[in-house]
Amino acid sequence: DGTDTEFLVSGRATGLWYYRVRASSAGGDSPWSNWQSVGVIPAAPVLANIENDDGDGEYLVDWSNVTGAASYQLEEDDNAAFSSPTVVYSGTASEFQVSGQGTGRWYYRVRARNAGGDGRWSNIEDVGVIPAAPVLDPIENDDRDGEYLVDWSDVAGAASYWVEEDDNPNFHSPTVRYNGVDSQFRVSEQGPGEWYYRVQTRNAGGDSPYSNSESVAVGLPAPVLDDISNPE
Repeated sequence: DGTDTEFLVSGRATGLWYYRVRASSAGGDSPWSNWQSVGVIPAAPVLANIENDDGDGEYLVDWSNVTGAASYQLEEDDNAAFSSPTVVYSGTASEFQVSGQGTGRWYYRVRARNAGGDGRWSNIEDVGVIPAAPVLDPIENDDRDGEYLVDWSDVAGAASYWVEEDDNPNFHSPTVRYNGVDSQFRVSEQGPGEWYYRVQTRNAGGDSPYSNSESVAVGLPAPVLDDISNPE
């Protein structure tokens, strides 16, 4: 109420606000003007670190409450740039339970919403869901030579497999014999002894537990008997 033709609003709470004005004089008040509205958006939530120590597909995504928020929108993507996000939750709660998530690395962000508009996106947090352990098949080497096949089950969501070999069943000093996308590995020219193998699956979510271990025996080569000399 005054003589100026403008008014600075400060400290306005979030929401959608409507304004109208009229002139006053000794002769009375004018009709009201047209109305105009302005939105004050809510602040960005703070997304908490996502804990998933066992690497399974069950975990909680939660964030801070925002004053004036009417609802929250949570997006998920398998890309940190959110090039193709999916809205996995829209509602009033400040947490969302994920279940049955596929293997890989997943990224999340959340924003608050109200009548004033959509707030800014929160910080981004990510979580890994590791693939299952493969099943290593028994290793056949009936002739006990140094040529045999190590193979294992395919695992859904696997990006690669990692095969370790050791001459000790406890894998005290394992050697990586294979790292790739195939589900088998052919060993050739293996030295004599008892050899132990295990394999794990890998993807962007992390490394799976190791498979069962399997062993194979490689025998000594047959000796070569020299010609027998008996000149008498």
